[in-house]
Amino acid sequence: MDAKAQSDSTFFYRFRTIENLIGARKELYNQYVFFASPDQLNDPLEGHINLYWQGDPVVWRNLFKNYLFCVAFVFGLWSLFKTERKIGPSDIPVKDPLIAGRHENHDELERDFFENPTIALFIDRIINSKRRIGRIELTAHLRSIHYFVVFLVYENFRRHHEMLHPGTTSDTPSGAAIELTRIEASIKLFDAYERSFADAPEKIEEAYLYFLCKQEDTDLLNYYVKALDLNDANRIFIFNDFCIAYVRQLNTIMHVPWHAACFMEKCDAPSMWSYYGDNHKGICLKYRAEKDENGPYINLNTIVGWNGGGSFRSMRKHYFKPVIYRAEHAVMNFFESLGAAPTPQVNSQWYSGENGQISPLLIRDEEGRSAWREKYWQKYLISATTKTKTWEAEQEQRLVLYSMLSDLSTEDRKLGYEFSALEAIIFGVRVLAEQKIAVIRVIEELCRKHGRKEFKFYQAYFSNNRNEVKFAEMCVIETILKEPPR
Repeated sequence: MDAKAQSDSTFFYRFRTIENLIGARKELYNQYVFFASPDQLNDPLEGHINLYWQGDPVVWRNLFKNYLFCVAFVFGLWSLFKTERKIGPSDIPVKDPLIAGRHENHDELERDFFENPTIALFIDRIINSKRRIGRIELTAHLRSIHYFVVFLVYENFRRHHEMLHPGTTSDTPSGAAIELTRIEASIKLFDAYERSFADAPEKIEEAYLYFLCKQEDTDLLNYYVKALDLNDANRIFIFNDFCIAYVRQLNTIMHVPWHAACFMEKCDAPSMWSYYGDNHKGICLKYRAEKDENGPYINLNTIVGWNGGGSFRSMRKHYFKPVIYRAEHAVMNFFESLGAAPTPQVNSQWYSGENGQISPLLIRDEEGRSAWREKYWQKYLISATTKTKTWEAEQEQRLVLYSMLSDLSTEDRKLGYEFSALEAIIFGVRVLAEQKIAVIRVIEELCRKHGRKEFKFYQAYFSNNRNEVKFAEMCVIETILKEPPR
């Protein structure tokens, strides 16, 4: 099917639905590639990182302080909006829980939390274990103390409200004593796991997964018997779902969000057309990629800055990265990977402690910072280009898009390409004649607009044994371009 390619070019293939190309999005007419977020891609483990927490007393205390102030912030939203506005994970301000300023109630909360003997004992156990704490285990520890923290925050809010508006609140039994008893049981459980699984840390993660599953079972039972009202979404989020959401949101301090545009090295597998080609009712776009010393690339109209009028763009090279298929994902220590928040903020809120204490994880010299940045971006790219071996047959190549300056909106992730980069279009076996005509009309208009005399169309068909998709070249566009415009 391919003509002999030039030595400085190669080809990649991108499946799209008819609706995406000529429907409301008009990807074909507007000549853009859309970059999807990880949750829009097919592998649920896209971007997964085997994350762990291992650090000194300064960073551990700051983690619990961050969690405490995030609970207080979200609780404040709940007290303000009640049910008028839904509260969710994006409302957890992990990057800066003091974004609204530090006030007297923050000082009181910090004191009441860290000076509580049971809480202090639990945190000391975690710090002194010296081992890696996994994502599941950390979530379980936070869940163990969460009800107590919510009660603490509630009492702090009630007390300050009563000071401003005397007589408008009443003392309510908080249940804090019961929760402290449960935390003491969690400490005993922690000690038991430390003894039993000293040489098998993965067993500890499995044990805490069982703990969280039992918690979820209890939550589901409460919903089922209507002990908790599922319609009271904000209450459920704060009491039951907060800890899982909080640990996930911690990723946003580590890395800015990445987005991907997916291409294939080949497009002749029936399974690919079934899965990505809308069950053979879709289209495959064939792109020409140029090459330089850094590999194959395509020029895309990319946001390069912002001013008073909004964003502005320029053509930039975007390099194709081969997807790596393997069972293992990138492994990272959270405390050593805080690259998505401003450095002064990270230094003050994570690497600085009381009385001028500084975490040994803070890198102070430029040589060390340079080495850290190289390793950081290397692992970032690995996380954005790794899939499980289940998907290995795809032979995927990927363009990765991110911004350190701003969150990218849906429109920001539509990057225009030069029409000369679109080499050909392949119609799936089940594309209807009227759909083909609509696509051909768009290409005719673009060819005339850009002064292009040639463009290739192919029709996919099944081979005799149906184990392979073959392609037959169509001559329709050459005939059309010889005629004057309609």
